[in-house]
Amino acid sequence: MYRAAFLSRAVATSCKIPFLILSALFFILSRSLSPNHWQRFYGALLLLLLVDSMWIGVALCRGIQVVKPWLQFDIILGAILIFVRLSFRKEDSIVPPVLCAIATFTTTALSYYVMRDFYFP
Repeated sequence: MYRAAFLSRAVATSCKIPFLILSALFFILSRSLSPNHWQRFYGALLLLLLVDSMWIGVALCRGIQVVKPWLQFDIILGAILIFVRLSFRKEDSIVPPVLCAIATFTTTALSYYVMRDFYFP
């Protein structure tokens, strides 16, 4: 009995940790909204995509296949963000934040379209 209670508490705690990390990353995102902080903003977004992808990996290992398109969109957006971040080094350029914003909006819109039955049952 004690062991089962300990395991259930451990599982509950381990499920909370990714959400705490995501919350911290959202805080960093909110503090990086000015155009001259685009590298920090999209770096935090990359970390957020990584944590999200790990969560999706756990869900897929447990047989939850409905989240598979999320992983595909995370990979696509992550690749675009890495490409833009490596291609543009100047923080004062307007092009990188615009490209990343377009990529983020596009992948989000496509996600809503592809998974519309999940989002809107």
